[in-house]
Amino acid sequence: MMMNDDHDDGMNNNDLPPTINHYYVEFQAGVTAALRSWSALRTAVEQSWGTRMAAEDLRSNIFRHFHDGGGVVGGGAARSIMTRDELEDNLLDYMEDEFGVILEDGSEREIADLICRMHERCGAGDIALARDVVRCAIRAEAAMMGGNGIGGVFRVVDGGGDIRDENDDDDDDDENDVENDDDDDDDDDDDMDEDDDDSGGEGVTANTVDSNPTGSSSYIRASTMMGDATDIISAEAVRAYASGDLFGNGSTSDGPKRKGSPPPRQLGEPEPARPMPALDDDGFAVVPTRRRGGARGNGTR
Repeated sequence: MMMNDDHDDGMNNNDLPPTINHYYVEFQAGVTAALRSWSALRTAVEQSWGTRMAAEDLRSNIFRHFHDGGGVVGGGAARSIMTRDELEDNLLDYMEDEFGVILEDGSEREIADLICRMHERCGAGDIALARDVVRCAIRAEAAMMGGNGIGGVFRVVDGGGDIRDENDDDDDDDENDVENDDDDDDDDDDDMDEDDDDSGGEGVTANTVDSNPTGSSSYIRASTMMGDATDIISAEAVRAYASGDLFGNGSTSDGPKRKGSPPPRQLGEPEPARPMPALDDDGFAVVPTRRRGGARGNGTR
């Protein structure tokens, strides 16, 4: 599906009515968080398999598309000109064309589903899911600063609106091991374990957060290195998060661009046809030859 090239950077919302502006910015922040936390995209950018600008263009394309397709207005059903399956297919093609990444983990389906659900809910005036995704991304990014590489980035899981950290299971096992060791240390730890048992289930570990103040079915399990401060996000913080760089430290530059290199392909735009090599009478590709004096072709000097 072709995207209109006559556009701004997708982040200028000052000309939108106030009601539209509020919910659209919440949606933008959720999309930003989802893309930042998409392991395949982050790895492709960090490994320079594609440019940071291509990642920025992907986000801008999504912003423009879902806004131009009816927009997130709040208090009513949001409309889109691209279905969930179409968004999934376009994400798959975009990652292959712009980053050379062939996705086989189904993550494009999860990202497309999450974006569409955030669009639908924000359009109905419910920002809980978008806020949850932002909280999870902030905590995962904080965990990455103290970890090694991209392993701490959360993975979006399709099913009941749940969002989990990729390393939660391992962290839970580690926490259980620590608790078992502490049982033998002193009576205070035993009392704490008994309190956890009386609560009717597993003890609450340090990396399990119930960020569900509005009663939404969505919840987050992610690193809590930033503490409870991320449970409260101001409107100004959401706007700053949505308008910030997707990756990098304030610059989308990837160094000097090669002369004549084409711009990144727009989301939904078909891949341009590749030139076909010239063939001789026998059906073999013609290989240009270089003669003395640097002349090419049929002997002209």
